[in-house]
Amino acid sequence: MKSKDPVAITTDYGGETTSIEKLRESLKAVADAGFSHIHWCNEWDSEYIYSNAEMLQIKSWLDAFGLQVEGIHASEGVHRPEIAGKFHLRNRYQNRKDYTSFDEFNRQAGVELILNRLQMANVFETDTIVLHMQLPYAEFTSQDFREKYYHAVKSSLHELEMNKERGHVKICIENMIGTPNDEQFKQFDFLFAEFSSDFLGFCYDIGHEHITTDPNSEPFPFLSRYGNRLFAVHFSDNLGLLHDQCWNDDPEMTKCDLHLLPYKGTIDYQAALAKFSSSAFSGAVTLEVSQRNRNRAEFLSEALTSAKTISQTIRKFRGV
Repeated sequence: MKSKDPVAITTDYGGETTSIEKLRESLKAVADAGFSHIHWCNEWDSEYIYSNAEMLQIKSWLDAFGLQVEGIHASEGVHRPEIAGKFHLRNRYQNRKDYTSFDEFNRQAGVELILNRLQMANVFETDTIVLHMQLPYAEFTSQDFREKYYHAVKSSLHELEMNKERGHVKICIENMIGTPNDEQFKQFDFLFAEFSSDFLGFCYDIGHEHITTDPNSEPFPFLSRYGNRLFAVHFSDNLGLLHDQCWNDDPEMTKCDLHLLPYKGTIDYQAALAKFSSSAFSGAVTLEVSQRNRNRAEFLSEALTSAKTISQTIRKFRGV
């Protein structure tokens, strides 16, 4: 039985697969568990281009299972490699199909990759896509580099905003791990001053915020600053920053992002949702969590319970 509360889970909850049979089976399991929506997350960090036929096939499965789509996770290009002496969360890479690239052809290829996900959003009848913008902040000591970087970003987003194939789909930039909050605040302040809320919004990742926020500072600072632009969300849990050296070791930093079910880590969800309830978000509560080695049906059942608890708590704080 489908949940009365609109609740979603990311499609890569059990990992990704190239098997269409296993993908269909995974989606059916989500529907059977009682979720009303999915958040399409497959190929979120690759240069894969979906064909129109693939989009239509997946949409036919979703329709058959009674699943709606709460956004699509787009890609910022090829996954950044691990290179000795450099760090993929803070240094610059000229990866293929990178919409922030200084190489004009490569930047345009990155725009085409995002446009593919915008087209997919229209086929799936959803109005948001989520996009990473992992800042190469180690290079920002050069003002010239910073200006070139943001010029490339602005050019790419402007082209996407003006493209007729976008329709009414919004792009939501996500807060990230591996980048200090102060740099991210500058990023979002710049973007939201340049682009209207009709086009550009914020994807709030509560797990990422828990990792990058000093426990002795203001709690949930991204909600305070950008709640009026919050059109997409990733709920999960973790234990926060595992140790200070994570800031100097990207593999260690990524280990902090546990993608536990909500209420299984150290995030104060009651306090977070009290603040979240004042945001602009009106969509399906979305979990970005990992099944790992658990039984799928049991995991999805527990995930549904936590998603419904979040949704009901938000409604309570909103008085609806």
